[in-house]
Parts: sequence; structure tokens; C-alpha cells
Amino acid sequence: MTVWQASPTVVLATSSRSAASIKDYGPNVAVFLRPDASIAVVQTSNGFLITYSLIVDPTNRVYQQIHEGVNPQNPVGANRLILEQERAGLRELNIKFRMVIRIDAGIAAALTLDNEIIVATRKPAAVQCIKWTPDNAGRQTSTELVSRMSWMARGVSIRAMVYDRAMSLAIWITIDGQAYAVQRRPESSKEPDENQRLFRGYGFHTPLNDNLEATHAAINARFSILAIACVGGEIHIYTARDYAGSIPLSHKLLFPASLSSTGKITCLAYSPDGYGLVVGYEHGWALWSVYGKPGASSFNADANMSKMNNECWLTRVSN
Repeated sequence: MTVWQASPTVVLATSSRSAASIKDYGPNVAVFLRPDASIAVVQTSNGFLITYSLIVDPTNRVYQQIHEGVNPQNPVGANRLILEQERAGLRELNIKFRMVIRIDAGIAAALTLDNEIIVATRKPAAVQCIKWTPDNAGRQTSTELVSRMSWMARGVSIRAMVYDRAMSLAIWITIDGQAYAVQRRPESSKEPDENQRLFRGYGFHTPLNDNLEATHAAINARFSILAIACVGGEIHIYTARDYAGSIPLSHKLLFPASLSSTGKITCLAYSPDGYGLVVGYEHGWALWSVYGKPGASSFNADANMSKMNNECWLTRVSN
């Protein structure tokens, strides 16, 4: 696992698992960050979650940039901004092993929230909430079976989850291609664990055929919009009017090219300011404005030239 600084783009720390760890727990398949970036969680293929603390040392620096030709006493223009941002250098970051969590029921999807890890399991189909630290009673895990969630279809399990902290809202996608808007219920100490309902949710995307089954989702908190990518390449945009289930379809995005040219959708995400949606495909990517106006696309590029110049970012997006 490698921790990067986004700007400037540099490696701050790295941690390698031993051969024995890989044999016992399986290879890494995914990594998650706690919202405050203080804990990283690595998911392995054998159903384990390996947690690490990311500890920033405010007194030590790992990099200090030196810009030749810049007078530090009298910087001007862009140079002044560069010096102000980078004069202090980059703080040292250490990766410290915390613990290994075994999920016997298998991991279908996972999320990291401020106070807990949420894990969707396969057999049985359930959702586990694992606190970062035990509560006053020593409890750390609570579980709710999917079959007991009255607002979900019968006989389904969860295959993907995304979460938006600003909206305090998650989207769950089930194996039958439906999508649900879900919120975590506040904990109640008055009810025993087996009677508590941990989540409330509403189904808002029900596929009418196989091509409309949901595969990926993204949440836009700024405009209260939910995006759903479908098997057949369509992208449906929904408006979250409230938290009581009023989530009507707003519009659908036009195809940037034929499905044979784009391949299946591999990921989608909104820009940090919420004004753009980027969609990754097996053979490229495309951008749209928040309300559906097409923008840039890699499908107008010369594929042979892109491969010749080793510009892989134009030819595919894996995740």
C-alpha cells in the first residue's frame, strides 16, 4: 500500500505485506480510507480487512522543494504562490498496523464512515457495522440481515455501495440491478441488538430489462443528484428531493459512441465542485456537465496513435 500526496504528486509512505500475510489472508483487492484519512483499510481476497493507522508527524518533513532561478526574497506572480505553498515542505507520514478483521460471511462491498466500517456480506446476505473502537459496553459489531430490511426486494444481496459524507447518504446496488438510497439510523440503546433496525432506505432505480440493471453509482451532494450506470451503457440521473423516498428520474445521458466502441462502464464520479461527471469505460472515458451536456471524450482520439505513444489514459479506465 502506497500513500500519495496529491499536490505536488509525491509518495509519502509505503507498506508491504509479507509473503506469509499474503498466503494467510490473500492478495489485496481494494483499499478504503476513513473520511478523516487517519485510517486505511485493505480488503483481501480471502475475506479479511487489514487496518492501518496513517500518522502524520507535524514536526518532520520528507520533502522540501527547491526551485532554481527563483529569488526567495522577492518572488513574483506564480512563483510567489509556489513558494508560499511549498516552503514548509511535506509532512512526514507513517503507516502503522492496527489489526486484522475476519469476515466469515465473505465481503461483497464495504464503506468507511466516520465512526465505523460498513460491510455487505455474501452468505448470509447481511450488513455489518464495525466500530473503529468499541463502545462503553464493549460492543464493536452490529449486524442486520438483508432479508429483515422490509424496504428491499426479497432474496437479494448487495454487490456495490457508495457513500457521500455531505449528504449522509449511501447508494446500495443489489445483484438484481436495483439501486437503493440508504441512510444509517441513529443507534438506540433502548432496543436489544437483535431488534434494532440499522438502516432505512428507498428503492429508486428498478430495471425494466437486463440492459437497465445498475452496475455503478455516484452521488452529487452540491446538486442533490444520484447517477446510476446501467449494464447497457445508459446513465440515469435522479434528483434526491428529500430523504423520504422522493427520488424521481431527471434525465438520461446520451451515448458518447456505440457500445462496441466504448465497452462497458467501469466507473463514474462527480468532480469535487459537482459541476462535471466523468465516466470511465473499457475503451476510454467521457465527460458531461452536471445536467447532461456532453463535454470532452477520448473516443475522438486516434486509438492507434494513442497506443503508439503509450497514452493508456486515452484507451481505457479500469477503476
